[in-house]
Amino acid sequence: MKLERFETLLDLHGPELSSWPEAEQPSARVLLSESADGRSIQEDALFMEDALNSYSVAMPSASFEASLLDLAPSAPRAAVKESLLSRILNIRVMTSAGMALASMVFGVFIGLSVMEPVILDDEADAFLSAAAGSFDSEFWQEEDAG
Repeated sequence: MKLERFETLLDLHGPELSSWPEAEQPSARVLLSESADGRSIQEDALFMEDALNSYSVAMPSASFEASLLDLAPSAPRAAVKESLLSRILNIRVMTSAGMALASMVFGVFIGLSVMEPVILDDEADAFLSAAAGSFDSEFWQEEDAG
């Protein structure tokens, strides 16, 4: 077993070889008997495991819990059931509807003010009538000048 593989298995299964897969234990024992680096790495892992196992956290005091609860956001206010009329007359809805109506009226006014009546003379009217009645491709080709 190489030292890198030993470190990987040590990270996965811990420093006690008895918790390793049975197939890996004999080669790990050989590595530990032959490698001072392997023994050092295992000792460091044992020390870390002991330190983590002996660490404990004291229970928080009642005043600490109370101060945490004071920091918590307050419960939302009970929703007031609104009537249909009050929802329809909501100021936001009315403002939005008024803005939409004003925009529409302004657009129609601008559209009507820029329109000019179409005035066709007799020659243009005759051309449009002939063009609409003819599907012949020769009609659409320009006559050669000359």
